[in-house]
Amino acid sequence: MSSDSLKSIWQKSWQQQLGARPEDILYTRFTKKAFRNFKRFIDRSDKLILEAGCGTGRLCCLLGESFANSMIVGIDITQESLDIANKLKQYLRVENVEFKKGDIFSLNYPDGYFDVVFNNGVIEHFSLDQKSNYNHALEEMLRVLKPGGKIIIDVPNWYCFAHTFYKWLLKITGRKYSFGYEKSFKRTELIALFKAQGLVEIQLRGYDFAHGVYRLQGNHFLIRLLADILYLIENPILENLFGFMLLIKAEKPLNKQ
Repeated sequence: MSSDSLKSIWQKSWQQQLGARPEDILYTRFTKKAFRNFKRFIDRSDKLILEAGCGTGRLCCLLGESFANSMIVGIDITQESLDIANKLKQYLRVENVEFKKGDIFSLNYPDGYFDVVFNNGVIEHFSLDQKSNYNHALEEMLRVLKPGGKIIIDVPNWYCFAHTFYKWLLKITGRKYSFGYEKSFKRTELIALFKAQGLVEIQLRGYDFAHGVYRLQGNHFLIRLLADILYLIENPILENLFGFMLLIKAEKPLNKQ
């Protein structure tokens, strides 16, 4: 899938959300879980934070609310997503957050600029078959990260079997996945990807086991009911092993420029 096709898919997705109420974007169960997992790796000493591919900007805004003495920057390639992000910023009245148009493969910042660089569900959409792939996205994120700084990303978990099976079923029946290309990562793949970049202090955790069921096509009321039950259970072992998302955090070595 070309980058233009991918951009078109996400523009359509953001256009559908332009009229949504801010609270319906900021406070979904998935957003709450994602924010909780990212936040645990961010400290008060992290003054400059970048989300490279911020989408609606919901995590940037929530971080801005929690870390009032930090500057949070979100970049995205589509104007529609930035329009939503600025709407959320106004809703929460966070002045330490800014959104800019930008490309994850060519970030308009100098080397070693940020204390933390992160994104939520982004790099999995860039296939290794593309000219610009998830390796290149990771390399560019690391370029603007300070030595000793933290990189945090999450991607779909291959061991979230409901979601992995659903995408396989679409493929063998010749149907398209609504978000275009999306790679689900195994834990070993994600760790190897980070180690290949020389990153250290690697930590990995899965989260939101129920969301893989919730995301099934059609959103039938029985599927929603099952997902609601799974949300109530929230077993930490299930979350970590079979969660919809895999979150990985690592640090850039002090001697790496």
